[in-house]
Amino acid sequence: QRVKAATRALSMELITTLDEIRKQNEQKIDHEIDEITHAGWADNDEALTQSCAQWIDEHKEQITALQIFYNQPYQRQALSLVMIKELANAIKQAKPKLALSHIWQAYARLDKVNEQAESELTALVSLIRRVAGIDNTITPFAKTVRKNFQKWTFEHNARADKPLSEEQMHWLAMIREHLITSFAIEENDFELTPFNQHGGLGQAYDVLSAIAANDRDFDTLLDEINRQWTA
Repeated sequence: QRVKAATRALSMELITTLDEIRKQNEQKIDHEIDEITHAGWADNDEALTQSCAQWIDEHKEQITALQIFYNQPYQRQALSLVMIKELANAIKQAKPKLALSHIWQAYARLDKVNEQAESELTALVSLIRRVAGIDNTITPFAKTVRKNFQKWTFEHNARADKPLSEEQMHWLAMIREHLITSFAIEENDFELTPFNQHGGLGQAYDVLSAIAANDRDFDTLLDEINRQWTA
């Protein structure tokens, strides 16, 4: 009775108008699940990676960093931070829209790799290795260095009269972390953090020279580390 009394003042015309307004503003919910026929990622990833690979292939004879990967046995010449920066700048000038982070992600999706690059420069090294065929899938540079470090220390202990000491391993581990961000270790680097907090170049020479066997001196050992740990 109360409902009838409340609606008695509403005319049929007004009720019809209100109902039409309701229908126009009512959100329709479709419970049927649409089937995705094309996501778009694959095409974009293919285009990005192909563009990157094409540019690298076209310039592999002109840029020092690329020559190391393509024209020489990789372990015969070490990379340097300067080389990688020059290459990164060349790519940015020639291909300003070719963001290295986007290319990394494209390769990661295509290779089904659930890992991220450590930095723009290390991403660039990983991309070159992938394009050059050194790595079958996109691989973080830190992972490459750590794997090579482990292999090198294992082989050293296998052939040496005595295994590496705790202090030697500590210094080698510091060098490993330095290579991950700087691509090479030089004598001057031992005066930087964290090396200078442990005695600097003088202490590094005392500790690491003992690792060099017979015909290998300190500089030769550093050269071997630079080439083999980043290979």
